[in-house]
Amino acid sequence: MCSSGGPAPALSPRPHMILLDLRLPAIDGIEVLRTIKEAPELRTIPAIMLTTSDAERDIASADENDANSYLAKSTESRHINDLTEALGACWPS
Repeated sequence: MCSSGGPAPALSPRPHMILLDLRLPAIDGIEVLRTIKEAPELRTIPAIMLTTSDAERDIASADENDANSYLAKSTESRHINDLTEALGACWPS
């Protein structure tokens, strides 16, 4: 058992993918990506950067840190269907 009282990490279900934003409130998304890709038990899970930034430096940083994909999301809710389709095309279940 974990100290939190939940199941041990080895017994927990694994996600099929991780959607990660660059701009998180407490930590930079690239730092989270590095942590994921450095952990042997997590590195094989596809990590997809999903963010409003289309800046070249952000894309390059995600690539340098082994992000599996980088998708720039629109701030307009009407574009969510396009984004969902793009995710499905790149990462079918």
